[in-house]
Amino acid sequence: MKDAPVGWAVTFDPPKSPVSWPESVKLNIPTPPPSDRILYSATPSTIAAFGFNITGGQPEAWNLATQKRLGQLNDKIKDGNNVALSPDGRYLAVKGKEPSSMQLWSFATGNMEKEFLSDEATLHLQAFAFSRPDRLVTQTFGATGGKFRRVLRVWSIPDAKLLHEFDTQHSFTHAQMAISPGGRYLFGIHGANKLHVFDLDNGVIAGHLSLDDVIADRAGVFRGMTFSPDGRQLAFVFSDTNSTIAFLDPATGKQVDSIAMAGKPPTASAYAGKAVEWLGDRGWCLFGGTVIERKTRRVVWNLDLHISSRLTARASLPGGWIAQGGPYNQKRLRFVPIPWDQINASLAALEQSGAAHLSPGKSVSLNLQVGELRYGTEPDTRERLAEIFGKRFDGDKISVADGQPVELKVVYNEAAGETLQERQGFFGPATGRTVQSTNVSMQLALGLADGSQTFWTDTVVYNPRSVTVRAEEANEATVRDAIFQQLLFTLSETPIPYFVPQAANQTMLPGTTRIGYDK
Repeated sequence: MKDAPVGWAVTFDPPKSPVSWPESVKLNIPTPPPSDRILYSATPSTIAAFGFNITGGQPEAWNLATQKRLGQLNDKIKDGNNVALSPDGRYLAVKGKEPSSMQLWSFATGNMEKEFLSDEATLHLQAFAFSRPDRLVTQTFGATGGKFRRVLRVWSIPDAKLLHEFDTQHSFTHAQMAISPGGRYLFGIHGANKLHVFDLDNGVIAGHLSLDDVIADRAGVFRGMTFSPDGRQLAFVFSDTNSTIAFLDPATGKQVDSIAMAGKPPTASAYAGKAVEWLGDRGWCLFGGTVIERKTRRVVWNLDLHISSRLTARASLPGGWIAQGGPYNQKRLRFVPIPWDQINASLAALEQSGAAHLSPGKSVSLNLQVGELRYGTEPDTRERLAEIFGKRFDGDKISVADGQPVELKVVYNEAAGETLQERQGFFGPATGRTVQSTNVSMQLALGLADGSQTFWTDTVVYNPRSVTVRAEEANEATVRDAIFQQLLFTLSETPIPYFVPQAANQTMLPGTTRIGYDK
């Protein structure tokens, strides 16, 4: 075993009772309106709560593995955005009316069992989660006694007795925290680099480290971190135009694995669920919809839901997803299978260099058609698009060359966009000047160059509501240039196929399961 970092006192913390899901879940549970949120616990569990949105509602709790309803609250909660579910489904913690107040609701009785202050009345409750069925962790911050404090506390439940308290240098949002499956440790990340570990059982700091020292070749923005179900690994996701998933051994504080992924999941920046979920020995799912196969380390499938359900948390299982879908007043939770038989057949063909129109190592042509432009010239726009798509295909080891049998047709158009208010810097003062943005649309079609067959189509729309201009003057032309620089980031979320088989019994990779609004 590798030596742990100096001052690292973390041990393996598996779940007290491992969670077991069936291979396929026959699920069809109505989620009554308002039900924009599906809430899962911070540690492994088969329990979910729903029937509320960010403004509140009357949540109900279900055991999804047994499809049994555990209970519903008798009164409406007033805040559905700041909530936490206990892993046994007994309690729902809700932020109260006062800045630091906390409410504890029981699904067994339907009533609020306890209300208490998590800090001084004037300090603010930022984040909280159940580490175990009988333990609640809170993070508060604010000015008191002439200084600014950030405090992590551990409370016993249901009596709300304070057990431990940590004065921390940094605050951690929900996305910046991960609790080990056994509930002993809280890992918090600050500034996408500094990792802090708190021993919640003993009330001591278990370690600090810099991710720069232990994770090699990472690039991009920190998107989230998640423990494996057995607690043996902690996964971190970073992404810009491509993505890196780095796996840390919590007991040693050392990196044990990593995956470099072309592009980034389309919901990486706003998804309400876990950043990474383990699909048994088959692979991983990122942000509730992007499947990476374990052996090849490739993205092989995506789940595309209607925008009304796309960011709602899901449970990703080895055989598929538990996902919400349907019209607003008829939404349901159901099981959506991952088509592993199709995926494995295509991966076998890819590995054996089977007959394919397109695959890694081959080339594709670009058919760039430039329509309406607000600024710039057609030749300049073509050149920029060629560079952008060349980088996008390079991530999948596909080169761009003229005269290939397969081409990507791109129809590019611009239109007037939002009127933007100029500011000096991200948080600087407004200058009083305005500038009109540029909206971009691209119709994409991958197919044979002779037009006889189309394999895949998609539409990329980029309508920016904020733009960072690195130029002496912000005007419509420089804003348009800045938008062009962002197109590669937008395009990186589009799953362009890297494998298009010739055999009819094989599927393109990555494939997509699409569920519309009415499904």
